[in-house]
Amino acid sequence: WERFIEIEARVIASEEDRIMARLMTLEEAQRDRGWQEGRQEGVQIGRREGVQEGVQIGRQEGVQEGVQIGRQEEKSEIAGNMIRAGVDDKAVADYTGLSDESVADLKRKLNGA
Repeated sequence: WERFIEIEARVIASEEDRIMARLMTLEEAQRDRGWQEGRQEGVQIGRREGVQEGVQIGRQEGVQEGVQIGRQEEKSEIAGNMIRAGVDDKAVADYTGLSDESVADLKRKLNGA
C-alpha cells in the first residue's frame, strides 16, 4: 500500500503542477487581453481628443484668417474711397498701411484699366 500511495501522491502532484501551469497560462492570457483592450481604448481616446483639438485649432486659425482678410478688405475699401475723393496715392498708402503698389493697382481697377 505504501508504494501505491507514493505513486498516487506523485500522480496527484504532477496533476497539480499541470493544473497550476494551465492556470498561470490562463491568467497571462487574461492579463494580455486586458492590456490589449486597454491599449485599444487608449488609442480611441487619443484619436478622439486629437480630432477635437484639431477642430479647435482649425476654428481658431479660420477666425484669425477671417479677421485678417476682413481688415485687408476694409483697408482696400477705405483706400478706394480716398482715391475717389482725389487723395494723393502716397497719402492713401500712408493712412491705410497698403503698399504703394497695392494703391496703384487699386487705382487702376477703379479707373477701369
